[in-house]
Amino acid sequence: MLQGIIAGWIFILFMAALFVDENLRHAIPSAFGVLLAVVVVTIPIWAPIVLDNKHKREKAKKQVVEIEVFK
Repeated sequence: MLQGIIAGWIFILFMAALFVDENLRHAIPSAFGVLLAVVVVTIPIWAPIVLDNKHKREKAKKQVVEIEVFK
């Protein structure tokens, strides 16, 4: 999912830079650099949230299985 979001933002930024002015080809590497910086900064924030949610779902599934077995 994260790869799709990143690819989508890269595509949007490329198209926006070319749509504004074709002479703004230097904006594409700049936009990519900003996007890369945002991704590098936010991954440490998002990774624990995503992993914690996955752990909670697995734990809930185990509890449901244990309840069914216990009955």
